[in-house]
Amino acid sequence: MIKSDFKNLIKSSIEDHNKSLAYVHSENFEKKFEEIVNIIFKSINSGGTIYTCGNGGSFSDALHFTAELIVRYKRDRYPISSLTLGSNQSNLTACSNDYNFEEVFLREYRAFSKKEDTLIAISTSGNSKNIIQIINYAISKNYNWILLTSDKLRKRPEGGIIIEFPFTSTAAVQECHIFFLQLICRALDFLILGDEY
Repeated sequence: MIKSDFKNLIKSSIEDHNKSLAYVHSENFEKKFEEIVNIIFKSINSGGTIYTCGNGGSFSDALHFTAELIVRYKRDRYPISSLTLGSNQSNLTACSNDYNFEEVFLREYRAFSKKEDTLIAISTSGNSKNIIQIINYAISKNYNWILLTSDKLRKRPEGGIIIEFPFTSTAAVQECHIFFLQLICRALDFLILGDEY
């Protein structure tokens, strides 16, 4: 690959990123973001847990977000109760072996979840079977849930909040997801600690 090819590759990636991230400037995004932060903050104040889940890169994002909540984002504060479903490898492999992979998040969520909790499910397409399963369970229990996805979503579940970034590439959507999750962390720090300036 010659130097000019790298330049075009960088330009194309930035264009994809900007097209997907442009959604954050919309009124729709701002309204949903405010609602999500308030739901999460209410869960925290009610003694609830923030559950996260996802596959592949989305699983890494879920773990990253959980770490920000339990440890800290930018400033020192009390730890926030959070758990990434599927991070216990014994549970993960036992469920996959004894039942099926579609239930790996649901099994743990059924064991631990309560009405004060909030679920954040992350899926670039929104169509992963194990993500659909856990959201359907949350719907059946009338629990708080958020689906972080893209506009590739085929069937929109009802009863929660869906954040759909415009799909340009998988990478661009994943970059938007981690931006969104860290934006939540910053908003929570503001609500808990006050203005950072």
